Amino acid sequence: MGVISERLDQETLLTELRAMILEVMEEEEGEVEVRFESHFQRDLELESIELIALGDLLRARYGQDLDFTGWLTQLTLDDLAELTVGDLTRWLEGALRARSEA
Repeated sequence: MGVISERLDQETLLTELRAMILEVMEEEEGEVEVRFESHFQRDLELESIELIALGDLLRARYGQDLDFTGWLTQLTLDDLAELTVGDLTRWLEGALRARSEA
C-alpha cells in the first residue's frame, strides 16, 4: 500500500530520502554525499526529470495523496535553485504530520 501510519522523525526521513535520492541518481551509497544541507541543483546536480522520479518514489513510499508536485509548483525559480535536502525533509515531515492529525 505504501501509506505510512507511524510518525517518522526527521533523521529517519532524511535516511529514507537519502536512499531515494541515490536511487534516482543511480548512484551507490558512498559515491555521492547526500547531506541535510546538500542543494539538489548545485551539489547533487539533480535534473528536473530526477525530481519527478523522486516524487514518484515519495508517493510510492508515503502514499499517493502526498502532494510533492504541488509543493514544488509553489516555489519560485530562486527557491528551486536553492532547494536543499533539508528543505524537502522538513516539508515531508510537516506533510506527514498534517495528514496524521487530520
